[in-house]
Amino acid sequence: MSSKSEATAIILFCTATTAHAEAAETGDFNTSNKAHAQILEALEWLEKNSATQALVPLLNSSSVGTQIWAAAYLLLQNDSKALNTLETIASTNTIHGLNAQMTLKEWRAGCLKIIP
Repeated sequence: MSSKSEATAIILFCTATTAHAEAAETGDFNTSNKAHAQILEALEWLEKNSATQALVPLLNSSSVGTQIWAAAYLLLQNDSKALNTLETIASTNTIHGLNAQMTLKEWRAGCLKIIP
């Protein structure tokens, strides 16, 4: 990231996760791939700088994409709020509900990885 601050990482994360969710809705894989790279960039910065707890408030974001990505990452830290967030989204009959279902399935199988 060009600017090195927690706020910049969170802004990048929110922008990219929202774009990723919108791209999933429309099938725009180019935008989805670009957004995915930005999501990982933001998460890597947060992790490197011990700032991942900044993701917790994002579980209440107005963007379902931001909620899913924040919850998926925090799920790996055994955050019960993250689990509740994903279970709520998984109960919807949307592409995001399916995404949340698959995230939970992989986590329960011990196979969920966010940052390679």
